[in-house]
Amino acid sequence: MVDLISRYEEVGLGEDETIELFQYLVDTGMAWTLQGFYGRQAMALIEMGLVTRPTKPKASEAIREAKEKPKLKRGRKSTKVIGALVQMSQRRNPGHGIIVDRIEGVGSEDLIYKYRGPNDQPLISETLKGMRKKGHAGWGVMNNENHSNFVLVHWLEKPSEYLDDKQRHKIAWYPDKWVKVISAVKKKEN
Repeated sequence: MVDLISRYEEVGLGEDETIELFQYLVDTGMAWTLQGFYGRQAMALIEMGLVTRPTKPKASEAIREAKEKPKLKRGRKSTKVIGALVQMSQRRNPGHGIIVDRIEGVGSEDLIYKYRGPNDQPLISETLKGMRKKGHAGWGVMNNENHSNFVLVHWLEKPSEYLDDKQRHKIAWYPDKWVKVISAVKKKEN
């Protein structure tokens, strides 16, 4: 095909070879990625009925396949696992705690907490109800659309809050990016 393209640009092609070239370019999607002339010429040949549109456009097929494939996790495995010793390094007193539970892949729609009115009960999602049974889930969890992984920390020494000297809750959920591992869990050798 490269030979056909170079001959088309240099000396021109006959009608049959031109139609063959542009049918190939339309079928592969290359007509729309090359110089603008190729796309315009391909559209002209399609409108004349000499070249047919592909049955499945390549771009939509790639998008459809990407949606169907599960997303692969990139990078190294997190050290923020159950049993790791952590602290809140951004606080005045970072505290010391142990991760006792972890939830991954939580979407913002899973953390719904809305008041329906002053006298009505709040609407709470099942995910958030499950988290609250195990420990405190504060505003860092409920009003957070930027995080999808959360850890439940049991504090041995409570960290300071932003305004208070000590945190009020002994066991609480946090986005995993908020805590820093100071002693990772050692891997078991088999």
